[in-house]
Amino acid sequence: MTQTDVFALQKSALATFLFSEVGVERSGLHLTVLSALARLGQDPWEEAGRWVGLPTTMTIDRLTKCISQMPLSAQALLDARDTATRLIQLLPPQASAPQRVEIMTARLPKLVGWTPVYVAAGILIIAIWVGRLLG
Repeated sequence: MTQTDVFALQKSALATFLFSEVGVERSGLHLTVLSALARLGQDPWEEAGRWVGLPTTMTIDRLTKCISQMPLSAQALLDARDTATRLIQLLPPQASAPQRVEIMTARLPKLVGWTPVYVAAGILIIAIWVGRLLG
C-alpha cells in the first residue's frame, strides 16, 4: 500500500530538485522536473529517489532523455544535457534520500519467505473446517 502524507512534500529531501525549472515550454509555461516526469507517466518521487543511488553520468543521461521529450523551445532542447547536469546537483546525497522504494523492496523478500507458511496454515485451517462439517 502506498503511503500518502499530504505534509510530506514540504519535508521531502527531493522537493528542491523536483520543483526546479527545466525550461519554458513553447506555450510560455514553466516546466519543472516534477511535471516532466509526471507527463512521462513516472512517479516523480520514486524516480528521483532511484536517481539518487545511480552514478551521476547515468542520472544525467536519464534526465536529459526526459527533458528531450518535452515541448520546450528549440534552445532548451539543445541545452537539455547542460540543464540536466545543473539540476542533478540539486539531488540530495544518497544518505539523506527518501528510502520509500528501498523499504518497499526490502519487505518483499520477507513476505515471500513467509508465503509457504501462510499457505500451509490456510490449508490446515480449511482441512479442520471441512473435517468438522463432514464429521
